[in-house]
Amino acid sequence: MHRYQRLYFADTDRIKLVHLYNHVENIPSEFESNYRILDEIFPSVTIDLVFVEAPYTPNSILAISKKLDVPTSLCFIQCPGERFEYGLRDLRGVRIIML
Repeated sequence: MHRYQRLYFADTDRIKLVHLYNHVENIPSEFESNYRILDEIFPSVTIDLVFVEAPYTPNSILAISKKLDVPTSLCFIQCPGERFEYGLRDLRGVRIIML
């Protein structure tokens, strides 16, 4: 799994954690339990966990953004690794966060 396969769609009182994966066995086992912890820590924020079987590409990001009706300017990703084959410009306004 590459650490840049997660997207964060944020609003003031709602967060959608989106994890893209190629094979279900590649989803980290602790992901759902970590989500539950966040949900308990921030009770005033609605946190949705979404799994999408798709490659991590600019087209996938744009499709998810449109499906969730969240502009890409409100989408966040972890800092891409060296093997990320796209330029930041290709991500159409997605913002990078350092974790």
